[in-house]
Amino acid sequence: MSPTSLTESPVSNISSDLEGAAECSRLSSKLTDRENHVFSKHLTDVNLKVLYITIRNYILKMFLDNPSAELTFAAVFKVLQDRQIINVESHYPLCRLIFAFLCREGYINFGVYAREKTEEKPIERKQSIIVIGAGMAGLTCARQLQNAGFNVTIYESRAQPGGRMCTFVQNDHVADEGAMVVTGLIGNPLTVLIKQSSLRLQQIQNKCPLYRINGQQIPSEKDDLIEKQFNELLEAASVIANKYRTKHRNGEMVSLGQMLELLIIRKELLTKMELVDTLKGQVSLHERHNELRIKMGSLESKINAACKVYLIADKATGVTSTFMRRSAVYDYSVAQTEYELCIKEHRVIEKRLKALESKPHTDVFLSKHDRQILDWHFANLEFANAAPLDSLSLKHWDQDDDYEFGGNHYSILSGFSSLAEFCSQDLKIHYSSSVTKISYVSKGVEVTYKNGDQMNIASADMVVITVPLGVLKQKIIKFDPPLPHIKVDAIERMGFGNLNKVILCFEKPFWDSSVNMFGSVPLSSATRGEDFLFWSLYEQPTLIALLAGEAASIMETMPDEVVILRCLDTLRSIYGSSHVPDPLYVKVTHWGSNPCSFGSYSYVASNCTGADYDSLALPVCGSGTLKRLFFAGEHTNRNYPATVHGAFLSGLREATRIMDHYIGELDINDYYI
Repeated sequence: MSPTSLTESPVSNISSDLEGAAECSRLSSKLTDRENHVFSKHLTDVNLKVLYITIRNYILKMFLDNPSAELTFAAVFKVLQDRQIINVESHYPLCRLIFAFLCREGYINFGVYAREKTEEKPIERKQSIIVIGAGMAGLTCARQLQNAGFNVTIYESRAQPGGRMCTFVQNDHVADEGAMVVTGLIGNPLTVLIKQSSLRLQQIQNKCPLYRINGQQIPSEKDDLIEKQFNELLEAASVIANKYRTKHRNGEMVSLGQMLELLIIRKELLTKMELVDTLKGQVSLHERHNELRIKMGSLESKINAACKVYLIADKATGVTSTFMRRSAVYDYSVAQTEYELCIKEHRVIEKRLKALESKPHTDVFLSKHDRQILDWHFANLEFANAAPLDSLSLKHWDQDDDYEFGGNHYSILSGFSSLAEFCSQDLKIHYSSSVTKISYVSKGVEVTYKNGDQMNIASADMVVITVPLGVLKQKIIKFDPPLPHIKVDAIERMGFGNLNKVILCFEKPFWDSSVNMFGSVPLSSATRGEDFLFWSLYEQPTLIALLAGEAASIMETMPDEVVILRCLDTLRSIYGSSHVPDPLYVKVTHWGSNPCSFGSYSYVASNCTGADYDSLALPVCGSGTLKRLFFAGEHTNRNYPATVHGAFLSGLREATRIMDHYIGELDINDYYI
């Protein structure tokens, strides 16, 4: 499995046609709400709508074909003219508006690209902006605003950019402590960044063998069967959530984890009831079997008696003998017919009894070993949400599923930190600067931050807050005046989870290096999240063990040495002590107690809905009508939460919002010659 750059990947050709360019930009032939808002007055008939989509897709394709260079309107207009897509005189304003819209919204000319050299002086706007946080949301928002002419300064509490894009590096060994997977390339804006940066990717294989602690591999057929039951439980939980009220008597919502356990209990009861019904059926069959034996014995006696009567009558003469013979024949015929029916039924019952005995009905829904495999899948779900299942909303935990990107998943061979470094170039960033207070009034904002032992105050017209939700939950930053209740309540309701990793760097692999991951089946539900999944994603032999669910927080209370030894014990129980050496380098993450994040990423908590993400994204005005506080980050993106691309898109969103608010919304009248 050789690493490849994105340009060598088949996915790089996905925008080879106009529809592909739209798909890569999360657009389609159906206009978005934003497109309708800007263009509805100008696209007055079907032909104009078709023309709009054609022009839009041409522009998108031109940028995606060469995202490392600025796309200019002059270049676009020339192509549209040469291909006779437009009428120069009548369509010029519309073309300019479409181009301006795609730039403003961050569909083109985003990321790090070579700016077109021009003799014109760059636009410099008087407004100054402070961005808090140099994670993907902050870096993206700052660059967009800087390119639009705003004076932008970033304040970052860490000593380097990236936030939760943090990579462990020791000599040639690399491993991501935080974000580590590019989850699909089709429609993912990170695809453009990776093309621009020429970072090398490695495709992640889906194969994931599971092992018991004795080293025995779970047969794939067994895992497939348990995974099917796992999915059926989730489907049943979804049906219940959408059909019934699911609250406890105290008003608290039933969580996904609680419902899954209730469904398992119900399945166990149904299994036992089915067993009882089966046993009752067997008892009935045995009783009928005995009845038939007794009846057949009685019928045999009747048949024998009829035969004897017939023989006696056959020797006699006269009317009496004739009557006796006829009576004997009749009795024989009736008994024989009934006997044959009994024989037939007797054979059917014996066949059914043998079948039941050869396949005895189970008395449990899940055996002990089956439940362990199911717990592994539960742990994997807790990893995906960075939270115990008991904390997840039953109805809304998967509310972003419809927005997953297509294509394979990839790792960045140099780690996500290299992407953050690339995105941070040419931006003004103050590192090791922890913001403690934000004051906002009608005239602007004042940001108090600590650098070393020194407290400082920076002023600006507005501030973009991209700190993790965990920092907002901990109230590390004081707001003056306090944030509106709608935002405070959303912060309180939303979940911010914890996921930790144990990074182990070795001299050579002792595992099957043809797979990117393998699992360790837990012994119990209580420990299911501890070292349940191992990733192998990089060029040097390195394993990343995951600590998910309850284990993520429990392991943070233990010394690192203990956590590492427990992880190595798991590996040695699978592969044998003699095959697993001590690692060259190790690292244990502590995201839950990290003062820059207080967790890993957001999740939809049991009393939360997707609307809370929207509430967190709302800007806040000062004492006047101008918006002063803007919010970005994965926890403000309802459709793409808990992802790097979600943070990126939220940064684009807020940059657009600020430009609309302070520059003015786009107007086609600005583009008439």
